[in-house]
Amino acid sequence: MDRRQFVLALGSTSLWAQAPSPSMADVEWHDAKQFTIEGLRFRDTKSRYDRLPARAEAVVRPEVWNLSRDSAGALVRFVANTTAIHARWTLTKKVLAGPNMTAIAASGLDLYVRRDSGHWHWLGVGRPTRFPVNTDVLVYGMPKEQREYMLYLPLYNGVTSVEIGVPKFSAIAPAAARPAAQRPLVFYGTSITQGASASRGA
Repeated sequence: MDRRQFVLALGSTSLWAQAPSPSMADVEWHDAKQFTIEGLRFRDTKSRYDRLPARAEAVVRPEVWNLSRDSAGALVRFVANTTAIHARWTLTKKVLAGPNMTAIAASGLDLYVRRDSGHWHWLGVGRPTRFPVNTDVLVYGMPKEQREYMLYLPLYNGVTSVEIGVPKFSAIAPAAARPAAQRPLVFYGTSITQGASASRGA
């Protein structure tokens, strides 16, 4: 059984789907920019997934500017009634892994689904294997029901484009914006040997 085949308890019902891995020919691709993007404060950036505005390049130290071009903390939220989710993303750095971080953590993707209880449940990862463009199936074999998903972007690499693929005739749309009164939560950390670090999850 492939680890990404859908096995998930939603509420009190256990779902198990025996399904073949979906064919790429049946996938329709959607630019993640059309969905709900969170974790990025500025819009006047060099790239949509940068964390500082373009004007900051002349103000901050080069080390800070370079880290700001990584997509750590950025995520895409969407709703879909799909049986599978694919991803295609274009990286900015040739080095996929770090001395203390795997390629999946540094340059890959993490997919979560919201359960009936409202809690987020991890589903799968997008595994980077090359530079610059990677394509991977994140999960498949799901019952075709409407659910909300959250896709975290790479921690120690940048992306110039992110696309979400679903089988033809699946409905996919932006997730609803969070309530205006809900205050953001910021994660920040440092490593003695490698400088700034970050973590993701929900």
